[in-house]
Amino acid sequence: SVATSCEACHRLARCHTSIQDNAVETVGVSCRCEDGAVGDGFTCYNKTTCNDGCCGQGYRWSPLQGCVDIDECSLPRPPCGPGQLCENTQGSFTCLVTPDPQWHTATKTKPRSVTFVCGGAQCPFGQDCLQVNGTFRCVDPCQHYTPLEDAWRATDFRVDPESVACDSRTDWQGWYRLFIGNSSVKMPERCIESHMCGTDAPLWLRTPHPLDSEAIIRAEVCGSWERGCCQFQSNPIHVKACPGNHYVYKFVSPTLCRLAYCADVNTMVCNTCAEGETCVSNDKINWRCERQALKSPVRLVNGNTPCSGRVEIFYNSQWGTVCDDGWDINDAQVVCRQLGCGLAQSGTSAANFGQGTGQIWMDDVACTGSESALSECSHQGFGTHNCGHSEDAGVICSGELSGFLEPELECGQDHLRLTVQKRLLSERGLNASCAHMIDPRCHQQVDHQEAMWYLVERRKGTCGNVVETNGTHITYSNILFVYPSARTNVSLSIPMSIPFSCVFPLDDITSLDAAIRYQLPSRSVGVVRSGEPARASMTLYKRPDYSEPFPAGPVSLPLGSALHIGVSMENYDNNCFVLLLENCYVTNSPSADNPVRYFLIQNRCPVDRRHVKVIESGLSQRARFSALLFLFHGTYEDIYLHCRISLCDRDSAPCSPNCSRRRARSAAAASPNQTPVTVGPISC
Repeated sequence: SVATSCEACHRLARCHTSIQDNAVETVGVSCRCEDGAVGDGFTCYNKTTCNDGCCGQGYRWSPLQGCVDIDECSLPRPPCGPGQLCENTQGSFTCLVTPDPQWHTATKTKPRSVTFVCGGAQCPFGQDCLQVNGTFRCVDPCQHYTPLEDAWRATDFRVDPESVACDSRTDWQGWYRLFIGNSSVKMPERCIESHMCGTDAPLWLRTPHPLDSEAIIRAEVCGSWERGCCQFQSNPIHVKACPGNHYVYKFVSPTLCRLAYCADVNTMVCNTCAEGETCVSNDKINWRCERQALKSPVRLVNGNTPCSGRVEIFYNSQWGTVCDDGWDINDAQVVCRQLGCGLAQSGTSAANFGQGTGQIWMDDVACTGSESALSECSHQGFGTHNCGHSEDAGVICSGELSGFLEPELECGQDHLRLTVQKRLLSERGLNASCAHMIDPRCHQQVDHQEAMWYLVERRKGTCGNVVETNGTHITYSNILFVYPSARTNVSLSIPMSIPFSCVFPLDDITSLDAAIRYQLPSRSVGVVRSGEPARASMTLYKRPDYSEPFPAGPVSLPLGSALHIGVSMENYDNNCFVLLLENCYVTNSPSADNPVRYFLIQNRCPVDRRHVKVIESGLSQRARFSALLFLFHGTYEDIYLHCRISLCDRDSAPCSPNCSRRRARSAAAASPNQTPVTVGPISC
């Protein structure tokens, strides 16, 4: 085993060093048990005298390796019940209710929060199964922890060569809170110089500490040594945020000896934060107490995705825009963080996503990039500006949704039930009541006082369910789309998507208790190909201002994204006539006469204003509209978009569509002067 020094080796092991160019230059140290002994080099066992009696609980004897951890989670009958995830730890195991990272290959982010199981029952969110007075029960780790007050754990404490700390020899049980003197501190979130914290390779948190709303998370731990900040990747630990700006840690034995958990001396100031203040840092080195400002909600309007668009902020009971004076990537980063949309890719200016209307709330915004909300950034004051809407600012975020509390998912025998806290949706400017599954006709929901239940039947083909099998399990996947609270009449509102999946063992499909996994449906959605030009041509655009058409060839678009379609007449120079969109619909074949249709526009008007917005029709020799891409026919077959258009003589009759009420004429009966135009296929 790789070691930091020869002193880490067991008395029955030999220390091996690598030598370069015949010079006595140590570039690597490892410990190996001598002949007649087995083990990892840090702990060695005499093969002739040792057997199972040498191993403690949770370990078994191996003639080749000595005492090795029993992976209880791999046993024929795992100790955790149905619907629970078994997580192996050194000498023990933990039953969790949490997505397994291996099911997240289709996403770029992994859920952080975990929920524990105790005696077959799920613990409340933020509690762990701990032994109290000889009985295991669900308790809050913030109320049940052991103080860890070793002065040598401080990040400014250099190791004493005569007494190097080794946390792998500690019998870790339960949760711990770090102290330096009388001050509560936390683990560092930055690389610590080797030979500090009373050990050779200091252990620091690679994963940021949890937010209050995340409760308990699983965090990665790194040990810094001579060849890098994360030369040693230690066993993961659990961390919880507690009231009063402190944290507790469920420590486990590190992977190697001479590794020890650090206590960041710079976070002692966090112990002085008053009620209503939070401890923040821009560089993870210098910390300070800041009063928590009230966060004004923000939203993105007119973008192609939920994580791009014109920035609008809610103030004084009204939405308004932000001026682009001084707008940069730091400002964009704060907006992306507040919305949980990952990293900022750019901050746009000059009304890149179209001009807003009404109030301009902020000007000369100057964020440092570390703020948790746009309203915390420096600016001229709400409503004070010297701008017009031609200067509206926008952002483009990476789209990796984060910071959103993992919804609860119950995988039942007949239904999948997704539970989302209404407060979390409201903070994002979303309306919990305005939501549907992949198939927009599926919107079964139950409104509770603090949460909304969204239900979908557990059946293939229902509501756009994606069903897959891998030989041992069957997976049911869908996506919940939730719409903004205040939809604008100017642009199409892009919903937030929450993908979810339930995984059932094939030999127990009808079991009410089921394993839980979250993942995006694995197949790509929305491959678009351009059709042959006709008398009237239809074009698919990337941007909502219809300025950048998709190139010829396949285009991949996710479910819920916006299709921006333009229709125009070719070489028609009679300006007395204007183009009208009569009916636009989706079919599963390239034929515009296919009788099985899903109408987007009918009798010149949108069928569902949530999903379709007509931008221009009956005004010139072009027409434009936007529509959200969903599973229109309940299958993933290729789809084609058709529009029947007509030319209207504006000198002899009104040509603007009147959508205040529906007209009686059937959409199935096309007038002789209507021309069909098609784009497709779109593959789902």
